[in-house]
Amino acid sequence: MGKYGKFRCPMTPGLLIILFDQSNSMLQPYNERGNRLEVSANMINFSIDNLINFYFDGETPYNAFFIHVIGYNNNVKELCSGWLKDLYSNTLRYENLKKKMPDGVGGIVEVDVKYPIWIEPVNAGDGANMFDALLYAKELVQKWISNNPQYPAPVIINISDGVPYYDGKGSLECMKEITDLAKEIMSLSNEDGNVLIYNVQVSCFLKNAETFPNNRNKIGQEETKFLFDISSEVPESYLGHAYHTYYELYSYSGSAEIWRQLLWQGSRGLTNNIQDLFPVFPFMHGSDREYNDEIHKIPEPSNDNMVESIKAKWRKGNGYEMLTFNENADKIRAKWRK
Repeated sequence: MGKYGKFRCPMTPGLLIILFDQSNSMLQPYNERGNRLEVSANMINFSIDNLINFYFDGETPYNAFFIHVIGYNNNVKELCSGWLKDLYSNTLRYENLKKKMPDGVGGIVEVDVKYPIWIEPVNAGDGANMFDALLYAKELVQKWISNNPQYPAPVIINISDGVPYYDGKGSLECMKEITDLAKEIMSLSNEDGNVLIYNVQVSCFLKNAETFPNNRNKIGQEETKFLFDISSEVPESYLGHAYHTYYELYSYSGSAEIWRQLLWQGSRGLTNNIQDLFPVFPFMHGSDREYNDEIHKIPEPSNDNMVESIKAKWRKGNGYEMLTFNENADKIRAKWRK
């Protein structure tokens, strides 16, 4: 599958393709923040802004990777694209929002911030032609790999409720065609590894405790099984690192979110929030990290609001978080992956 060990730097930029389902089924209510379409658009805008800030170099972001955002319903259309510097300089508009921030003394405060907007939650068609969207993504990936064989493995993120339909075909036929195409794409590779397809399911089917699943038989809904089938396994070099990143990011709030990041062998890149996927991007974190000799013991989750299945994951993994590729840690690493 590859080492997925390229460092993030301007000399080895990555390719990120985001596919955005804009079909009628995405107009269904999702949560207090809006319908599936609105929530998905917000995730994309927040993600682009977050990545720009992550790679900000004083006055502008450096071009760590190129982004394509592709919308699909009856038709497939590129909604925006560019290097990080291009996107930073070309927003549609800004929106005033409230953001919760740590106050430095253990509390949380709300502050007014201006969020840049690149993508609007526009619904422009009845179909959900995920096949043609992936086909277009395949063409972009092939061109990128041909021109940049030494760069990090490209990543495709598909944001959808998991209900494809196009050309008058039944959903099961559509799912079969898309699964075959996704496997073709995931077989493509460069020097770093195979192309990765990750999925964000925006629906009520995928619960928080079921993100990054590694057992298809435990999935109940056909839509989620379908997205599981077209999701890549999280590369072995990233199993464990995702927890570290989210622990540092959310620990100030004591949020149960951090316990969703315990990834096991065979975990698929399937979740309900695009932010969960950042720690397993090849161009975000190479496998040869500076802290590659560390082994951390994760404290046992004690928050009463955490569901039992999340606590069970901690016990199954014996509480170890792996941040090491040192051969002296092989025994502990093997124990953690069981």
